[in-house]
Amino acid sequence: MPTAHDLEGYYQHIDDVFSRAAVIYDWKIQANFVNRSIRSVEIRTLLKYSRPGMSVLELGHGTGEEALKYIKETGNRVTGIDVARGMAEFARDKIARNGLGHLFQSNVIPASRMGELGETFDIVYSFNGLINTEPDMEKLIDGLLKITHRGSFFIVSFRNTSCFGETIISMSGRGRRAVRARKANEVNVEVVGEKVASRYYSSFEIRKILGKNFRIRETLGLAVLFPPYLADKLSQRHLSSLISFADRLMGRLPVLNCLGDEVLIVAERI
Repeated sequence: MPTAHDLEGYYQHIDDVFSRAAVIYDWKIQANFVNRSIRSVEIRTLLKYSRPGMSVLELGHGTGEEALKYIKETGNRVTGIDVARGMAEFARDKIARNGLGHLFQSNVIPASRMGELGETFDIVYSFNGLINTEPDMEKLIDGLLKITHRGSFFIVSFRNTSCFGETIISMSGRGRRAVRARKANEVNVEVVGEKVASRYYSSFEIRKILGKNFRIRETLGLAVLFPPYLADKLSQRHLSSLISFADRLMGRLPVLNCLGDEVLIVAERI
């Protein structure tokens, strides 16, 4: 990950890559049954902790897919942050086409600058690994503390340092490189054909980063059995529903809930 003096160049790279990806990003996600299952669990969890009239912030809103679903379900207004201008434009257009543009606002800034928003939120959520590509975690947490209050929820999913299914596969001699890469200080993740420098975290590390200011309410493993990059290798497509069902069950079990390709944590500000 970049050092402090390289931050602007890194953020610009993220902007460029994800802006170019905006027009095909939804299609890429929907074409992968594991990713569809992950996002289904994420949005259901978000709705579980939501109430009418809550103020909501999404970090790394991307194409606006989760924000759109959330607004449709709750009628609550969503403020979004994304460093990619192309994603911001795409999300605004998508939500406006659905007649809900008045309930969505996008800010083109890094998540580490959320403290500049000047308001507080009842729920802050971030899905699909934004924090894995945020190089200034200390500033991100400082900002999170500025915009939340006692009782606010932080709901976040992140790429994990250990995946149960991937580890099992590696025992056969395959996938060992992927297992080792998860634990490296920097992992180059492919985003629609381009590489983005990232860092994976364990659930223990995220709990430590959140510190004494948050209480963990729930931990769920996502894609415990089957990492998304293996989805296109499944020749028997009819098994995808069974795998997704089994994965959702396993992701709630002690220990395994910390061993998904991603982990979803619900934390409450105390």
